[in-house]
Amino acid sequence: MCRKIVVTEIVLCHKFSAPAGWVSEEYKNSRQRHGLVYVLEGRAIYQMSGENRKKSFVATAGDILYLSPDLSYITRCFEDSPFVHMTVNFQLAERDALSVLPTCLTPINKRKISQVFSRLVSEWTKRHDSYRVHSMSLLYELIGALLKEINREHDSYRQELRPALNYLDKHFCEPVPEKKLFELCGMSGTYFRHLFKKVYKETAVEYRTRLRMGKACDLLLSGMYSVERVSAVCGYDDPAYFSRAFKKVMGKSPSQYRRNEM
Repeated sequence: MCRKIVVTEIVLCHKFSAPAGWVSEEYKNSRQRHGLVYVLEGRAIYQMSGENRKKSFVATAGDILYLSPDLSYITRCFEDSPFVHMTVNFQLAERDALSVLPTCLTPINKRKISQVFSRLVSEWTKRHDSYRVHSMSLLYELIGALLKEINREHDSYRQELRPALNYLDKHFCEPVPEKKLFELCGMSGTYFRHLFKKVYKETAVEYRTRLRMGKACDLLLSGMYSVERVSAVCGYDDPAYFSRAFKKVMGKSPSQYRRNEM
């Protein structure tokens, strides 16, 4: 399911030039925080340990890395040049909120990424009044730019899936046979499921459920509908089943959500 991206704290933000041959074991056990690294010059091997060993890679100039809290690795710089990079470490309200990002990405819009990252480092380093607020804003801008990069990679696939998305967006409160969705796209069921999951990081059923729960939240907060009526409007014949599904997604029962949010 789609997660909300809420940054709770920026822990560190700087530009650093690691000397040729430099080795860092700071994160050989685990990071415990999220990190973004933009490589300006040089090369380094990120040697993953444990289950992540197969994901070891070489980072070069122009690459941006997303290092999640569960990663364990050793960084080894090449002997031929310094490894110059910008880094921001931060905490998120939901640990897996950026799971859609790859560990290493070579962005198409390198200039945009570099400019925003440089402004973020400058703002954090100068420590002017309200620097934390401005830094947080720039970090959100940076994350947004990275998510656009990911979306750009899947643009052609999104066009293939557009007929199904358009139908779901209009009819999500109605019964929608899965067969209809892949027929609308002219795909086999197997290919449709694979492509939908690859692009949207959720199944078509989960996508529809997310739309239903968004509608349910709006209706509950209006104060004009009972839980039973909300259940029916959102396509659930059984209010008890709706309540269980709502709590699974939102973490609260419909009644608790309305009471706490109004």
